Amino acid sequence: MTFSNFQRLSENEKANYLWEHGKPVAERKVGNARFTLYQVKEFYVEVEYKTDFTEVVNLHACQVKDLPVVYLDNLDIGGSGH
Repeated sequence: MTFSNFQRLSENEKANYLWEHGKPVAERKVGNARFTLYQVKEFYVEVEYKTDFTEVVNLHACQVKDLPVVYLDNLDIGGSGH
């Protein structure tokens, strides 16, 4: 799955693909929101959950160059894990 193909999926299809193929690589909490960053092949998807992880609030896919800065210090994005 390419980044472009992933972007064309519906929200439900994105979530299903992510649960089947994504690898959780980082987590963070901001206020009452919890975020998990997943790696999916050559791109990443940040998922925002309600605090109890029972409901997805938002899915945001991005390429390595567009990763939120808060994740950059904690990830090996050099490709050794692909």
